[in-house]
Amino acid sequence: MKRRDPFDEFAFLIRKETATSLGLSGKVLENALRALAEFDRSQDSRHRPVSRAHLVKQAADALQGLLIQRELNGVTDNLTLNRAYSIPDELWRALGYTNALE
Repeated sequence: MKRRDPFDEFAFLIRKETATSLGLSGKVLENALRALAEFDRSQDSRHRPVSRAHLVKQAADALQGLLIQRELNGVTDNLTLNRAYSIPDELWRALGYTNALE
C-alpha cells in the first residue's frame, strides 16, 4: 500500500487557496472598473456622494491587489491583464507605471 505524502495534500490546498484568492482579486477589480465606468456614464455625476477620484483610487488599489496576486503566482504579463480587463491608462499611472507593459 502506497503511503500518501501529507505535503502533497498541503501543497494542493495552498494551490487551491491561491487560485481562489487570484479569482477574488479579479472580481474586486471588475467591480471597481464597473463602478468607475458607471460613474463616467452617469448624466449628473456632480451630485453623487462618491467622487470620481475616490473610485479611481479604489480601482487602482484593486489593480494593485491583482498584480500582487499574479506576481506571487509567477505571472507578470501585464499586456494580457490589460487586454482581459480593459484597464484605463489612468489606473496604471496611479500605480506609477508609465507604460502598462512594464
